[in-house]
Amino acid sequence: MALAFSIIEAGNIISLPYSIQTIEENNSLQEQSFSLKHPAVTAAFKQWQFDEFIIRYGKVKMRAPLMIKDACPVGGILMHFNLSGSNLLHVQDTKQEIHFNGLQHNMLMSFIPTLQATWHPGNTEKSNTFLEIQIPEHHFKRIIGDDLACFLHMHRGMERLKIVSLFRQSIDTDATIHHTISQILKTQKKGYLKKVFLEAKILELLSYQLEQHKNFHQDKCIKMKKTDRDALHQAKRIIEEDIANPHSLVDLAHQVGINDFKLKKGFKTLFGKTVFGYIYELRMAKACELLQEQEYTLHEIAESCGYSYAQHFITAFKKNFGVTPGNFLAQKKEEPKPADVYA
Repeated sequence: MALAFSIIEAGNIISLPYSIQTIEENNSLQEQSFSLKHPAVTAAFKQWQFDEFIIRYGKVKMRAPLMIKDACPVGGILMHFNLSGSNLLHVQDTKQEIHFNGLQHNMLMSFIPTLQATWHPGNTEKSNTFLEIQIPEHHFKRIIGDDLACFLHMHRGMERLKIVSLFRQSIDTDATIHHTISQILKTQKKGYLKKVFLEAKILELLSYQLEQHKNFHQDKCIKMKKTDRDALHQAKRIIEEDIANPHSLVDLAHQVGINDFKLKKGFKTLFGKTVFGYIYELRMAKACELLQEQEYTLHEIAESCGYSYAQHFITAFKKNFGVTPGNFLAQKKEEPKPADVYA
């Protein structure tokens, strides 16, 4: 394990030992879990490694800044998705500071073999959860090809910085990214099937990040008052926080301080989808998550996704995914168990 953790106590750097358990290991995939316990820091991680790709999911509660040392392939890509909690990552030996608030993400390109950073918690009483993916440079170039125009500022940055971010400020995670991460964390696949599944999800997340980068720069080119732009982003957050009880256009516009016409037109211009189209997208992503947990009735899932009647929910789900929620569940139950994979 390349990771190393430490904290500063009374002016001294104290290394934090951690325990490792190998969950699964074969020619296709290595899966491990590891944890550390200290009065200042408690953390649990799960890691999947294959073909030089690394996926790492972590849950960390910090009562003091945590120093992290991690091997990072030179020229490689680190995709970081903050899932909960707010924090600040200060890259050592540079003036770089990368902020993450709530559901936000960013992509980092490393020009050093080892990343050393200090992780400052935004709230010492709440846990920080995240998913990050490491992609070596040669794999990244193979995937992207020659179309690297959007990374020119990252390559220019290598002359003066050691770590360069794709977004100068971390941006909000949308429903598609959140849904894909949920699929990664909840999959029951094993062995080579899990490897194929995880590699596909890495490509999905990479495409979503690059798409948001493209849209972000198109967003900046849109002529719009800052107050209107801020109001539209606030409306988007309100929608995301309460999909079970969506507001009318008039009510939502009133909450953010613009009229409903400007909300309707501006939302489509800024985010590339209508208000109700985005609500629908969020509902379907939430429905998939709840169905995969297999702990709720169809009526409970319908209500959680903002549908008063289960039949309306079933119709919407089938229109979006091509199968009913019941068939979706049946397909999940038929997924191979470990014994089936190695039979």
